[in-house]
Amino acid sequence: LGWWVWKDYWGRGFATEAAEALVVHARDVMGLTRVVAVIDPLNTASIRVAEKIGMRFEGIISARDTVARRDDIPIAIYALALRG
Repeated sequence: LGWWVWKDYWGRGFATEAAEALVVHARDVMGLTRVVAVIDPLNTASIRVAEKIGMRFEGIISARDTVARRDDIPIAIYALALRG
């Protein structure tokens, strides 16, 4: 789960609204039981979005340890268990 919003539109709730819709789609259409957000630990706005939709902090890991195999930078993992 990820969101990018053009800077001119920050603070208008678009990321939260889109994230909520994606959670519903993940649960109701895709049948997923869990969604995860990978967030820059310094990006407080994205952390607020994750928390608004019910995600909880799970820890900090290296981006190198993800499936993307990115550079060794810290990333925060937020997750939400989905119920049917």
